[in-house]
Amino acid sequence: MEHRAEIYEIFLRNISRAQALLEVQNLIDIMIEDKDSIQEYINTKSFDEEKITIISFYNSISALSEAFITPEVSFEHPLYHDAVVSAVTSFEAYMKNRLIELMLYERKISKKVNRKYNKIIDFEEVKTLNINKYTIGEILSIHRFSFFKMSKVDQAFKKVLDERSDRFTIFCSEKQKKNLKSFIELRHLIIHKGGVVDSLFIRKTKCPFEVGDIYDASREYIMDNISELRSVVNNIERLIENK
Repeated sequence: MEHRAEIYEIFLRNISRAQALLEVQNLIDIMIEDKDSIQEYINTKSFDEEKITIISFYNSISALSEAFITPEVSFEHPLYHDAVVSAVTSFEAYMKNRLIELMLYERKISKKVNRKYNKIIDFEEVKTLNINKYTIGEILSIHRFSFFKMSKVDQAFKKVLDERSDRFTIFCSEKQKKNLKSFIELRHLIIHKGGVVDSLFIRKTKCPFEVGDIYDASREYIMDNISELRSVVNNIERLIENK
């Protein structure tokens, strides 16, 4: 099955931005805790280019670190929150774009989709005129298809890949699927509630926080989940290549 590598490459670039935010916040945390320890951090880097970059970065944001010293901001680690949003959004965009691509260009699938939505859009015309493919995403959204709902996305990929096995899944394990659901819920909490834990979030994730607490995600937690997002995307790419 042929598919465009661009969608995967865009995901990798976007997910790298999330990792960069983690590094920036980590460096700011080091400066806040003990500015003298910045040299120890620099010494952990292997290449002179990395060390020079960090020193330059340190000099340029040393004043900024002062703004992160207030109890509210330093507790929240705001760039960690931004990294969560960036990572999950990158994942959602990849899912949407990859599904749309398969719906448009896989003959059997495009026929099925075209029959379902033929009163709304002509898929053949989309391909001929090169109409913006994101229009398809809007149509799916109108029909209440959420790319954040992992079970629905799982079933959608099963359909577009014409997979018959009852055991098919884009996830490596049920545990991974469950953990990523919680990570996606954290993204929603940050976007809609500023990271302040509410009863709905507690019910969905079973998190060890109380209502009103700020969800202070750790660097390790976010890094682990970014790795899991990569794992799912790599698994999807493998499934497509094997078709």
